[in-house]
Amino acid sequence: MINGMIRLELEAGWKYLHAIRGRMHSLAAATGIAFIASIFVFIQGDLVLTLYPKIILAFAIPSAILFAALSLREYNRLKIAKLIVDNQILHVLPAVSACTDAGKDVSPLTGKMEIFVSGFGVLLDSKVIQFNLDRIRLQEVQINKTSMCLTYGTKLRTREICLMHGVADIEEIQRIAETFRYETGLIPIIGD
Repeated sequence: MINGMIRLELEAGWKYLHAIRGRMHSLAAATGIAFIASIFVFIQGDLVLTLYPKIILAFAIPSAILFAALSLREYNRLKIAKLIVDNQILHVLPAVSACTDAGKDVSPLTGKMEIFVSGFGVLLDSKVIQFNLDRIRLQEVQINKTSMCLTYGTKLRTREICLMHGVADIEEIQRIAETFRYETGLIPIIGD
């Protein structure tokens, strides 16, 4: 029974990883098309009389570079999302979340969505919020019977995300807090 539940949670996470992977593949395909178009125009530019080869090259080469950069960014998001799903501490389905940036509410993250939480970040549907990688650090974790608030960021800019998790069992909350302590070194604040 427990193995089946874990498999279902991982399969749910893979659905969102596939969404990120799909964006990455689309951008890679656009990179290839722009690159092939620029090579074709470069080689066959003198034969194409109706089009202006230099103008086409001026757009094709920068667009190939842009698509390649965006594809690499999606690849990095995919790696982080896979890391989050594989090392999840908490999986909430569906959840209500709210995000604040320097005390101001940020509305795009508010709403019902499936959430995966790990020591490396949070996966909100197919949106990745990473921490404990690069310069972004998890600074504080607060857990109570209805919600979990994670404060993360750099020294100059912090953000907070509050997740409604619905875990009412105090032993489960303590297990989650202990897992956070073990994986991140932070001691979560357990509230009422």
